[in-house]
Amino acid sequence: MSQKPTNKDTQHAVRDEIVELACKRFGVYGFKSVTMDDLARDLGMSKKTLYEVVGNKQTLIDMVIDSDMKSDDQAFLQARENASDAIEAMLEIAKHFTQSMRESNPASLYDLHKYYRKSWERLDRHHNEKVVMHVRDNLSRGQKEGLYRTDLHLDLISQIFVSAPQAMMDPSRIKIGQEEWNNLANQFILYHLLGVCSPAGRELLSTYLERSTNA
Repeated sequence: MSQKPTNKDTQHAVRDEIVELACKRFGVYGFKSVTMDDLARDLGMSKKTLYEVVGNKQTLIDMVIDSDMKSDDQAFLQARENASDAIEAMLEIAKHFTQSMRESNPASLYDLHKYYRKSWERLDRHHNEKVVMHVRDNLSRGQKEGLYRTDLHLDLISQIFVSAPQAMMDPSRIKIGQEEWNNLANQFILYHLLGVCSPAGRELLSTYLERSTNA
């Protein structure tokens, strides 16, 4: 027999529902333009209830950032565990980020950077620490498998991998439309792989890409 949900369970479920919707709305319309009134209306709850569950908009934004970071970490870990090799793992990561970016637009990150600086810094710190670590692990694995070049500076390449997309997302540097944004992750990871692969790795990468095209 299943246990009867407690008040705490119910509150967690409501909080998860709020965070899930906020992720979608902030991603599409930006962090600044979406109000707590908008979210309460879309959720079919009073603004009072919304504030009771999440506190305030800044706290909700931090919850969304936490959810985003957790999702990225899980994607890297699942790719590492399930992929046959480092190249397949990185291609799986490309699918994750491509899907994530198709559900958002460049303006959302611009909003976060400009109006919610502390939240942006938390996300940036996560990229520079955890994501760099995940990429370095993938590079090390690829070298051991003979699929990546042996002359790579792993720490440097890992940092470049994380830093370059952030520059591309800066509207003051590069003007990017929604179509380009949707394919940015896939194109960037392909660019990355073509740079780090050994001859054997490039041959395997071509096989994966051909298989994907014919699927």
